[in-house]
Amino acid sequence: MNTSQQLSDYIFFYPDVLDSKTCDWIINRYETTAEWKDSTFATAYKNTGNSKVSMQEYWIGKPSPYYKEIKEGFDYCVDDYTSVHTNIKSIDYTDFRINRYTDGGFMQSHIDNIHHSHGQKQGYPHLTSLLFLNDDYEGGGHEIDIQMYGDYNQLAVQQTNQTTATEGHWFGLHLSGDNNQVQIKQQSSGAKNIDLTIYNDYNDVFIRQKGAGATHNANITLDGLYGTDLILKQLGTTNQTYNLSVDCITIGGCSVDVQQGQ
Repeated sequence: MNTSQQLSDYIFFYPDVLDSKTCDWIINRYETTAEWKDSTFATAYKNTGNSKVSMQEYWIGKPSPYYKEIKEGFDYCVDDYTSVHTNIKSIDYTDFRINRYTDGGFMQSHIDNIHHSHGQKQGYPHLTSLLFLNDDYEGGGHEIDIQMYGDYNQLAVQQTNQTTATEGHWFGLHLSGDNNQVQIKQQSSGAKNIDLTIYNDYNDVFIRQKGAGATHNANITLDGLYGTDLILKQLGTTNQTYNLSVDCITIGGCSVDVQQGQ
């Protein structure tokens, strides 16, 4: 992959697209009046049920309250995005879907597509946009699985719980490429597990597992002709374990720093 076309170059974040008061109005309006339906997982050919998703959904079309405000926010983001990536054109929208997750809700890894079960146009979208209406849903039990290929990427991940949550975190990363920077932080209560595999050279990795009440575990494989610099910190009073496999032919060795304890 050309370094000018990394995946991270195509992921944009726009803060404060809607003000908090408008977000609260939207939540209150649809929380009480919308006819929520259980979401299902579908391919372009068939509906496969709800084994891969557990949430409720409601679609907002042009006649719906707050459609205008939401579309203005999306138009602003899309116009800016396509001014940077001029090879991508925005021709048409689907309607907007509100996703409502309750305790235990989830959506498994997938590739977005537009299919007949939504009553929308079929095909794969050029752009997918997510608008977060609230940020008070932190609960724990986070699982992230990432496969990254290419050079000169920067990845930063933080998994944390609120004080009342005890569910743990799992993070998996398969990285194949050179000169990447990776920072992973798992903190607060609950078990913390990391499975990390890195191939190729000159990568910088920082991992911190911190918190009480459950074990910390890291399984790490580093493989490349030249060294990856690794810092692993497992902090707290709980059981802390790691498995580390390093294949390094660099003269003088590769840089590995492991800290366990308080």
